[in-house]
Amino acid sequence: MHFLIHAAAPSAATVLAGSLVSQGHTPHTPAELALQADAPPDELFAALAQRQWGLLTDERALPEFLYTRRQAFNDVIILLAHNLEADAFAPAITRLFERYPRLTRGRLYTLTAARVKIRQLPGDN
Repeated sequence: MHFLIHAAAPSAATVLAGSLVSQGHTPHTPAELALQADAPPDELFAALAQRQWGLLTDERALPEFLYTRRQAFNDVIILLAHNLEADAFAPAITRLFERYPRLTRGRLYTLTAARVKIRQLPGDN
């Protein structure tokens, strides 16, 4: 799968990219979408849908945008919980893909320090 890494800290993006590659997935940067850094969420999700990429983020506001507007997104979102420390990113990603080797489109996977929570995204998923 292809994932856009939308992380607050550049160092976190590097760790997350390495974790995805080790699991056989392809990470992408926001620069590859040719969107401005302050692009609104609807433009971000439209660009992701066009490229058929999932989203790996630490910003809770992005998936909440979809729920608030009941906007469909037919791909995968992996949300890192706010209390997850940078040194726990790689083990959390490994735990996710060990438990769920094939992620289901239309789902939000929230990674905490100890568990994976799954929630259906709005839309016809």
